[in-house]
Amino acid sequence: VVPGPSDNRLVHMATMAYCEDLVQAGVRVYQYQKGFIHSKILIADQVLAAVGTANFDRRSFFSNFELTAVMFREETIAEVTAHFMADLAHCTEVGLKPSYEKTWQQKALKNVIRIISPLL
Repeated sequence: VVPGPSDNRLVHMATMAYCEDLVQAGVRVYQYQKGFIHSKILIADQVLAAVGTANFDRRSFFSNFELTAVMFREETIAEVTAHFMADLAHCTEVGLKPSYEKTWQQKALKNVIRIISPLL
């Protein structure tokens, strides 16, 4: 789940620049439409859940001091799962736009944004 409406257009473009590859690989990507969402959630086989704001990059861990809580309690994981499913109801799935519908300028911009995305 990624933000639908974003507070930063460039960051949103960087996010979406990677979605096409993920969707082509079989990942289902959703955009949250009921406001802005920044949390990251991982639920693994109802055995582990992680919730937080940290991205998996050096800046989140070392400069922004973002955190993620890891949970192992079955009841807590069920609650996190229920909240996630409720959020999913306010999302739209990202599909693939055929490459022939994209202009060369859109393709070039996507590539430039991917190069600078580690700086965002």
